[in-house]
Amino acid sequence: MKNILLISFALLCMATLGYGQEPDVKIIAAPDIGNYDQVMLKNGTNLPKVRVRTMTPGDNILVVQKGVRTSYRWSEVQQIMLSKVSLENFNANWGKQITVVCDTNALKDRVITERGEEIEGTIYEFNPYYKLRIQQSSFVNKRLMWSDLKQVVLAKSSPFFAYSTDEACKTGSAPEALKEKSDFKVKDGAISASYETELSSDQIRKSWALRGGALFSKEMNFNLSMMSSKAGGMDMKGYGYGMSGALNLVNLSPPIYPDKPNCLITRLGANLGMNLFFLDIDLPETPGATTEITTAMQSTVVMGMNFGFQQAMGKFLSSKSWKGIAVGVAWRPTFQYSSYTMQTKTTVVIQGTKHYYYANMDDSESTLNMKGFEVYFDFLDLNSITTRFAKPAHFKLNFFFLPPMGDMKMMFIQVGFGMITY
Repeated sequence: MKNILLISFALLCMATLGYGQEPDVKIIAAPDIGNYDQVMLKNGTNLPKVRVRTMTPGDNILVVQKGVRTSYRWSEVQQIMLSKVSLENFNANWGKQITVVCDTNALKDRVITERGEEIEGTIYEFNPYYKLRIQQSSFVNKRLMWSDLKQVVLAKSSPFFAYSTDEACKTGSAPEALKEKSDFKVKDGAISASYETELSSDQIRKSWALRGGALFSKEMNFNLSMMSSKAGGMDMKGYGYGMSGALNLVNLSPPIYPDKPNCLITRLGANLGMNLFFLDIDLPETPGATTEITTAMQSTVVMGMNFGFQQAMGKFLSSKSWKGIAVGVAWRPTFQYSSYTMQTKTTVVIQGTKHYYYANMDDSESTLNMKGFEVYFDFLDLNSITTRFAKPAHFKLNFFFLPPMGDMKMMFIQVGFGMITY
C-alpha cells in the first residue's frame, strides 16, 4: 500500500510539469542586480526583492518575498530578472539567441548543437531560453539545454512555428496552452469529481497524425478503494487496490495532400491489469456457536493483446481538411484469472468448554477468450481516425464517494488516477 501511494505522488508530480514558455514573457540574465531577483507583473506591480524558487514556463512561477511564498500564473508575468544565484539554479545563458527556421517539406524536426551534433526527431517541448525535448525514435527522448543549441529546424506541422525567425513560417501566435477540464457531480447522494490535463507529449501524437511513422504509447492506471457496510448484524469492512498498464505500437501511413488521399493504420498492443481486495467480516452471533471470518481476499489478473488494422479512404476539402470513411478490424484475445480465499474460525461451547474449528476455502477460475473481435465502419475526419488508435496524452485524477444508503448501509470510496504518454 505504501508503494502504491508513493507511485501516486510521483505521477501527480509528473503531471504538473510545464509545457512551453509564452514568447511575450521576458527572462533577463542580470547577475549584477544583487542577491535577489526582480519580477514585474503585467498589471504594473513590481516585486523588487524576491527569490524565484520554481519556474515552469507556460504554467506558473513561485517566488519567496520576506519568507512568504507566492505563486503567479505565467500569463500574469511581464518580465523576470534573474540574479547570479538564480541563474546558477536554472540556466546560465537565458539571453542567448539561436536560429530557429522551418522546412515544411521535411517530416522530422532537426536540432544542431554547438558541438556540431545533428539530431532528428519530433520536438514536443520547446521552452525558449531554457530547454527543448525531442523524440528521436518511438523509444528514445532527449533533453537539450538552451545553452547547448545552435540551430533548430522545424518540420511539417510543428506547433512551434511562432518561435521561428523565418518570416515565411511564422504563424503569429504562440503554441496552444495545455487543455484542462474538471467535473464535479452530485447524484442520488453520490459525489464524483475528476480533473484532467493534457500532457506535453501529446504534441508527438499530433505531429504523428500528419507526418506518419511509428508511435509508441504507455498507459498506466491506479486506484485505491475502501468500503464498509452493516446489515443483519453483519459488519463488513474492506479495502483494495488495482492497477493496469498498456503498451501500444501504432504505425501510420497518413494521407498526403493532394495526391494521396488514403490512410492506413496498424496497431500492436498488450495490456495487463490486477485488482486485489481484502475483507474483514464480523458475522452475527448464534447461541452456542460463533463464527468469524479471519481472512477474506479476492484477486483478479487480466492479460490481453490487441491487433488492429484500419483502412481509411477519403478526400481533401482543403490542404488542412480531410473527410472520409474508415473500415477497421481488431482482434483482442484476453486471459483472466480470479482467485478467492477465505479462512473461518468457529467457536462452539459444549458443556461450558470452548471448542475451536478452523476451515479454509479456496477457489479459482481462469478463462481464455480468443474470440474478441471488433469490426467497424465509420464516416470520420482525420483527427477522429487517429484518435481511435492513439488516445490524447493526458493525466486524469478522479474521486468517487457513495454514502451509506439503503438496508446495507454501505459506504464506498474510490480514488483513481492514470496517464497516457508518448
